[in-house]
Amino acid sequence: MGTSVRVKAAGMTDAGRLRPVNQDYVLIGPNKDIFLVADGMGGHTMGEVASRIAAQYIVAQLQFPAAGGAAESVIEAVRRANSAVYQINYARDYAPGTGMGTTLAGVWLPAGGEAVIFHVGDCRVYRYRRGELERLTRDHSLHQAWKDGGQLGPEPTRNFVLRAIGPWDHVDPEVSVQTLQPGDTLLICSDGLFGMLSDSEIAAILGEADGISLERASARLIEAANQRGGRDNISVLLVSAVR
Repeated sequence: MGTSVRVKAAGMTDAGRLRPVNQDYVLIGPNKDIFLVADGMGGHTMGEVASRIAAQYIVAQLQFPAAGGAAESVIEAVRRANSAVYQINYARDYAPGTGMGTTLAGVWLPAGGEAVIFHVGDCRVYRYRRGELERLTRDHSLHQAWKDGGQLGPEPTRNFVLRAIGPWDHVDPEVSVQTLQPGDTLLICSDGLFGMLSDSEIAAILGEADGISLERASARLIEAANQRGGRDNISVLLVSAVR
């Protein structure tokens, strides 16, 4: 299955200013119809391994999608990637909920002109359309659950995720289908970006970047996050529907 939507894409990742290792992973599929950002978790380089395995596994699975609809194919691909990472943890005698893992967000453009948006954890997908930035995903995190529940009790930490690929033997990705319009830009990013910049600040940078290359726009977003402190790894992937 290939995309019938003409797009251009570019992405980059940066360790930020405080982390010694970059555990994020950015991947554009070989057919330029699958776009992923993964944010690894785990000590030493384990998160780096988990993010790479999960992203590459999903891309490979979606080259030959399962029978059924696009959403079902994405869910199956994510669950198989989860099984691959979980089996490594299991072989290393890590208890469920521990070991390496990764959050992940992605966009798949199967034939038909629609964008399949999916994520696990707190990596995000935004849509920038005619000067407005809209978040298309909702974080699977304790902080988001606290907000959704009326902000009762003390505010929890922002980096405690409720879903991830690898630590448990089962995961449920969240999937939606969006129609891309010419001129739309999808932003896929790790929390190292939106943890440093507000949505309005991200929108302003994307607006100022109109007309320049996606590579340069990605670099501007990362530069801005680093200028704010760069407390985490920062990954940005921009996918623009050609006018």
